[in-house]
Amino acid sequence: MLLPLPAAAVRNRSLKFHACLETVRRGFGQPQHLVELASLMYITWFLQRAGYGDLPLAQFHEAEQYMELANRRGAEKGTWLLDNEGYPSFECLLTLHDQQLSAAPAHAIVSAEDELMRFIDGDSPSPLPAMPA
Repeated sequence: MLLPLPAAAVRNRSLKFHACLETVRRGFGQPQHLVELASLMYITWFLQRAGYGDLPLAQFHEAEQYMELANRRGAEKGTWLLDNEGYPSFECLLTLHDQQLSAAPAHAIVSAEDELMRFIDGDSPSPLPAMPA
C-alpha cells in the first residue's frame, strides 16, 4: 500500500471532481455535485493534515463557507452552483488534490476516505479545526 494509486484511478478521480466543479460553476449542478465537492474539500484537508499539502487553513474555511452558501441557495432557489467568487476556492483545492493523488500512497488516500466516512457518520458540523483567534 506504499504505492500510489494506479494512473487510471488517479485520472478517473480527478476527472470526476473537475467535471463536478465545472458543472456547478456553469449553473447545471444538482445536490449530488455539491456533495462530491464537499467530499473533495474534506479529503483534501485530511490528506494535507497527513503531510500532503500546505494550503492555509483559511483556504479550506473559505471553501466551506462558499459550499454552505451554495447549499442554501440550492435549497431556497433550486439553483445548485458556485458563483464566480466561490469557484477559485475550489479550483485551488482541486489543484492540490490532483497533486495529492499523484504523490500520496494509496493507503493515505484510503485513510482520508475512511476519515470522511467517520465525519459523515458523526455529529460534527465540520472536520476543519477552528481558525486561530
